[in-house]
Amino acid sequence: MDSSRFLWFILPSSRFIGKKWSISWGPLYRGYEDEIASEAREHTKTQRIELSEDGKERIGTKLMQLHKGSFAIVRYFTDGYYEDISGKVESVDGVYKELKMSTGMKNGIGKELPTIIPFEDILEVTTK
Repeated sequence: MDSSRFLWFILPSSRFIGKKWSISWGPLYRGYEDEIASEAREHTKTQRIELSEDGKERIGTKLMQLHKGSFAIVRYFTDGYYEDISGKVESVDGVYKELKMSTGMKNGIGKELPTIIPFEDILEVTTK
């Protein structure tokens, strides 16, 4: 019996092309690279920076200057990291104390959802 017919059980990312086997190891390495990147990110977690009253007032003033459609760059705290986001302002909600921004990123079904940032997570706001 020819054992090459059963080789696909062992090497699921292999293909038989002509008279030769072509083996792709890429999927195996991609998982490893993702795991290494995840581990590196875990080591860069940081504590939230507590703003002084002057810092909070400065952020509040900049937020009140924003209006729908204006472009802003925001540095905010999320899940143990500081992230920078840039995009168009959709709304500044003083009641719920949230900034909604449109970044152009789409979810899995192709719909663009706004990024919602609580005021207390914002470290810096830059407008252009």
